[in-house]
Amino acid sequence: MAHFRTTFALQCQINDVRDGEAFWKISDKYGRDLTLINHIPCHSIHNFLHHFDIVASARRGVFEALACGLPALCAGYEYGGLVLPNNIRRHMEVNITGYRMAADLVRMREDIDMAMSLSPETCRLMASEHGSVDTFLDRIGIGEKRPPIVA
Repeated sequence: MAHFRTTFALQCQINDVRDGEAFWKISDKYGRDLTLINHIPCHSIHNFLHHFDIVASARRGVFEALACGLPALCAGYEYGGLVLPNNIRRHMEVNITGYRMAADLVRMREDIDMAMSLSPETCRLMASEHGSVDTFLDRIGIGEKRPPIVA
């Protein structure tokens, strides 16, 4: 599967790392405001993401954004909407792909507005609580209980 970066201009920028069906629906709907950029290697993504206000991605791209303090829209197989503390577990049940979530693209403007109100601390906390190696190891029963890292 090809990897793409996109800039989406609705008074903010969005980055999208996948080219799933949701990507093409977003491209069709907002194509005049969408710019495709080549793949960015994972070891340098943190140098790239700070240029954006919001990231629209799937899987690891969502956690990369959240860890960088950026809000994330889930857009993979389908548009899953904004990733929030109250819905991140649902997103994780489908590997943050939007699979069978089918949020309406009409809602995207509302999702973008809500995303812009999320604090970087909230985003980083979601990444830490749901995407850290320690959290993963704890979930599969081999992790060592440690106090959370406080930044």
